[in-house]
Amino acid sequence: MKIGVILCTCGGTLNIDFEDVKNYVEKFVDRVEIVDLLCKNPNLDGFKEFDGIIFACCSERSSLTFNEDKMHEIAKKHGIKFWESANIREQCAWIHEDKDGATRKAMDLLLMAYVKLRTNAKAY
Repeated sequence: MKIGVILCTCGGTLNIDFEDVKNYVEKFVDRVEIVDLLCKNPNLDGFKEFDGIIFACCSERSSLTFNEDKMHEIAKKHGIKFWESANIREQCAWIHEDKDGATRKAMDLLLMAYVKLRTNAKAY
């Protein structure tokens, strides 16, 4: 299964070391991209031949512009059958005062999302 990850910096506002997260995640996925505002420009062109995608961004349940329905629609549009999300904004950057703690938790959430994605059934 070919899996990719999109890391959203939320316009550079998140207290996470994205290069460290990218280097960690590249050990177990096929491609990682860092983007500034995924909700404004959900471009998955670099993932066209992928089976699964992990969206690492804000909460898919609280975002008005990038919710679960939007993630599903974007994945389906690009022929990606499996997707998962990791909430690195509210669950990492917003609750950890130190950058190191937020970065480590983002890595943990991405590993969990990866394992879940590899064991999930088709999204559509």
